[in-house]
Amino acid sequence: MAVTAAVVAHYDPHEQIDEMFREVLMCLGRVCDRIILVTTSRLPADAAADLGKVEIVRRPNVGYDFMSYRVGLMRLNDTPDLHSVLLLNSSFMLLDPDVFTETLRGMVQATDQADVVGLTESEQIQWHLQSYLLAFSSRAVRSTWFRSFFEAVRPLNTKLELILSYELGLSRVLKEQAVGTKAFFSISTPDWLAACGRWLRAMSTGKGPLFWLTPQPYRHWCDVNLTQFAVAPLARQHGIIKTEVLRAKPHVADNPALQNLCSDERLGRIEESLTRMRSHYRVGTDGLSTRAADGLTIDPRRVVTSSGAGDGRSRVAVALHLYYADLLPEICESLKSILEPFDLYITTPFEADVPFMLNTAASVAARTSVCVVENKGRDVRPFLMLLRSGLLDGYKAVLKIHGKKSTYSDRGADWRRQLYGDLFGTSLTALKSIALFDDPTVGLVGPLRFFLTHPQFGGANEGRLGELLTAVGIHVPSNDPPLAFYAGSMFWFRPEALAPLASLPESMLAFEDEAGQQNFTLAHACERAFALIARHAGYRCTAAALSGSDIFDYPALGHTVPVL
Repeated sequence: MAVTAAVVAHYDPHEQIDEMFREVLMCLGRVCDRIILVTTSRLPADAAADLGKVEIVRRPNVGYDFMSYRVGLMRLNDTPDLHSVLLLNSSFMLLDPDVFTETLRGMVQATDQADVVGLTESEQIQWHLQSYLLAFSSRAVRSTWFRSFFEAVRPLNTKLELILSYELGLSRVLKEQAVGTKAFFSISTPDWLAACGRWLRAMSTGKGPLFWLTPQPYRHWCDVNLTQFAVAPLARQHGIIKTEVLRAKPHVADNPALQNLCSDERLGRIEESLTRMRSHYRVGTDGLSTRAADGLTIDPRRVVTSSGAGDGRSRVAVALHLYYADLLPEICESLKSILEPFDLYITTPFEADVPFMLNTAASVAARTSVCVVENKGRDVRPFLMLLRSGLLDGYKAVLKIHGKKSTYSDRGADWRRQLYGDLFGTSLTALKSIALFDDPTVGLVGPLRFFLTHPQFGGANEGRLGELLTAVGIHVPSNDPPLAFYAGSMFWFRPEALAPLASLPESMLAFEDEAGQQNFTLAHACERAFALIARHAGYRCTAAALSGSDIFDYPALGHTVPVL
């Protein structure tokens, strides 16, 4: 018996199968024999209990929809006698379930003539079948080009990269391989011209009459995205509307395409769904809708964990922020000096580097977790996110380091290696540092020669430093906070010693956008606060070279750093 299957890429910020999307799955159930729901949300075990054919596969929220498609297709490898496979995501809402069900049936039947059928096509950037709803024939699924394409899918850093590499990339492969394709949605000439008109009006908004004297509106006149500007005919023919079209409107009823296509009851349900999700999305700098950042908490859906050389939780951990992934082999080689098993937490803004990071660290750490975070606040904001998320709680000692290049100085690499050397450069140094935490009063262990107290290293951060210290209960006389910190922001620490940072309100930790700043940022103020906060909390700051003696008793006025 020929089998029709579907792979569904799902994400919901509220960790559920939204009522509106549940209807999509029900429509699929009328057409498909097998449905693989690949979700990046933490759905409860019984989330699809009433959707008999739906199998839930969970994965980290890394890699966007094509990564989910790849995971689901791998699950389908054991399905014999495939007739066709549908790939779709959760980026649209149903206006008419019956019409949409017939659309699914029609697309499946169309794969008897065309190997790849997309609901809609677009000329935006270049011709492509849009990837939110595709149907593939069994011939396509068994082909070498299909397997090669999806096996090569990896996490990418942005939605734009995904579109260029995979949505457009898939259509480039289809052309190169002379694969038969079909766009299922057909639009009449009047509707197409009307869509072009709406697109031109949107593109020219705020540009003035001189815009029409430039070549831009004529050079790109055929780039109209029909899911955005031919909403009404798409909705009439196929019963759906893209969610991002609705999300931009304050009220769904403002969209003319809905006025005669939905009951008031359905409009109300759509409005409820949109209200729940609007705060979780924003428009990125590339103009594409993307997920909003989740504040100062590590999103567990954005954490990928891989076990390495050991099992169970270690006593020691390493918190590594890595902007420059090319430094990881060097860092891992240095981390081999830590003879005790340790868990490695890597924070990075780049999804595309996750597989490389997991593979590179696998032979060094007992367990590696890569956390994808926003590129903001250098190494400090990601560190505070780890600290405030509780992931570091319970460890005897944690090493905080980062892939420091200090590209503004030709001595940046030297400083990084000196910092690493003083903290874990040899097995003896690492063992001595960890052993110091046998004393419950030791809170921080850092590099002695880079512990700075001279006022010249305040860096004009006194005001913000004073605010941080005051917020955790440290008296700051006359807005003149004390200065004592481990330059470079690398040290061993006991999580309890920095616990006061976890209680600060988020409003105090509004880090600036990244702009290559060398000073005067919240991250620089936090760097100068760590040791002072630990000391105020009742813990001693020291260095391996001091064998546990209080570093505040050590004369450090002559210390400096190599990159000034």
